[in-house]
Amino acid sequence: MSPWMVIAALGAPASASGVLYQSDGYAPLSALSSDAAVLGRVASVESLYRFEASAGAWTFAASLPEGAAVSGLRYREGAGPWIAASPEAAAEAPKPPDSELEVLLPGEVFTAVLPETDGPVDVALSWQQLLPARGGGLALTVPLDDGGVSPGAEVSVAVAVSGLDEVLEGALTATSGGAAEDAGSVQIDGDEALAIWEGVLGDASEVTFSWAEASAPLGVELLAYRPAVDPFTGEAGGPGYALAVIQPGPLTDADRVEQLFTFVLDVSRSMAGAPLEAAVAAGSEWIGALEPEDRFNVIPYASQPYPFRPRASAATADAVGDAASFMAEQEAAGLSDPEEALVTALELVDDTLLQRTFFGCSGTTRGEAGDAPPLEGAPIEPVGGGVDRVAPYVVLLTDGGASTGETDPDAIAAAITAANTAGASLFAVGVGQDVDVALLERITAEHRGEVAFAADASEVAAAVGRLQERIRDPLLVQPQVDIDGAFDAAPEALPDVSAGWELLLAFRYDEPGEAALLLTGIRGQEDLALDDTLTLPEEDGRWPVVARAWAQLRVDDLDARYLAGESVYDEIEALVSSYGVASEVVTLSYGDASEAMATADYASSGCSALSRVSPMMRSLWATMLVALGAALLRRRG
Repeated sequence: MSPWMVIAALGAPASASGVLYQSDGYAPLSALSSDAAVLGRVASVESLYRFEASAGAWTFAASLPEGAAVSGLRYREGAGPWIAASPEAAAEAPKPPDSELEVLLPGEVFTAVLPETDGPVDVALSWQQLLPARGGGLALTVPLDDGGVSPGAEVSVAVAVSGLDEVLEGALTATSGGAAEDAGSVQIDGDEALAIWEGVLGDASEVTFSWAEASAPLGVELLAYRPAVDPFTGEAGGPGYALAVIQPGPLTDADRVEQLFTFVLDVSRSMAGAPLEAAVAAGSEWIGALEPEDRFNVIPYASQPYPFRPRASAATADAVGDAASFMAEQEAAGLSDPEEALVTALELVDDTLLQRTFFGCSGTTRGEAGDAPPLEGAPIEPVGGGVDRVAPYVVLLTDGGASTGETDPDAIAAAITAANTAGASLFAVGVGQDVDVALLERITAEHRGEVAFAADASEVAAAVGRLQERIRDPLLVQPQVDIDGAFDAAPEALPDVSAGWELLLAFRYDEPGEAALLLTGIRGQEDLALDDTLTLPEEDGRWPVVARAWAQLRVDDLDARYLAGESVYDEIEALVSSYGVASEVVTLSYGDASEAMATADYASSGCSALSRVSPMMRSLWATMLVALGAALLRRRG
């Protein structure tokens, strides 16, 4: 029997990166060393803690970076032998007596019960994290905070990178009190880099090594995980997990897809003052950053939309200046009808592509029908000939929901889907505490986009900036990936991929061996079709983080389907419970029966902030709810 029991438990500090505690208090930490090895897109970290513990039973608790997965545990008393607990042993460990808790191997929130000890204790915690490129860079953060228990403990952090591409530059920063400063040493040699930081607890709560690599060629890299015993489900010989990292290649003028960008701005009366001023400033900066060959439109709306132009304009300096003045002239008044605004925006996207005027259609689609409406993702043939391949993006900025016109979320979503014949990606910026989180999450998820939230007007620029960076230079538009033998792939609809970003596609598989892959999409003004072959292993237990990544991506898809009215709650709950991932629409509540709580429900009950906190904190809260529910069940028994 394993000497470890890995369980969810109350009482562990949420912010601590590693503590040893019992009912009488905490064991002082005398030293902490973290060694990280980054190979390709996976970081493997081992943190070695040395505690000065007195006799008794102790519990080790750790809070890890978002998306991390525990891959191993070891401990020893004094100079004794190391005792290891593998993920398989953790999955097979028995439940505590009289407990309703399932044995978990969670990610960010991790608690383990040690046997009774008598003297100094060393604990070695191993964890993994995926590091896809985001905005042209990669970064690994190693947490160091122990909640202030041992401020003078000696600490060292070493990060060794050996990637697939040349390392161009790197920086090592230490964060204390929310402020990050350059610290430590960095050495770069070709495709390798080494960063080292040494200090004491209290000097830094976390250390981050960030670096930039030369852009990888267009293609797909594969990570697979198929252990003999699945530590998350306890299943032996089950399906494998795989993660395809889609890399869009280096940015060139020929490969960049031109944007057809539409900014939809809420100017209803609730936006009066600072919110509208911040939104106008951010929107003006965004359209000003477009390339001259891009096209754009601006559509303010309240109870009805007020388009800047009937068709999108080229992003020339004059057109951008006129649009900025047009937005600055808007006054906040009236109610909000986002459905009509978004439908109008999508219809004008279609009008631009087909070169329609207000008086009818004068363009055609490519194909035999000639005057048929375009299919989603199909290239458009304008009146002047040629094929118009673009990246159509619609960005909605609002501080609320629908207060006039169509207010039913299902009807709004259906109308947007019907209008989106051009296959546009829909993004949103939600401002303030009254934003309709469920509606924004749903319509963006259904149209290959995402949401950025701003707590108030002061955060609008940052929220807009995050989305602007995400779609600045599209290199792979409307991508699709087909893999022989893959099932339960997530995300179900792949977003566009921009320069400096990498896309994760996770899936399950039953049959090991060679599997054909086909990647299609639009790149520059050409249709892309890339063939490749993947090797899916029969057994490989190195990367448990791949399983957590699949579960999180799968839950993200299921959340959107649940909000759309599908009965997928049981599947979401099972994934959250087994893999320790976060859900937007499910809280684990235990009593006479488990039940789902959709975002719309807890938003109306004053808990809407839950959906806007980090997945790490939602994971922590879910874990605590499980433990609390189990405690209540034991009391009832």
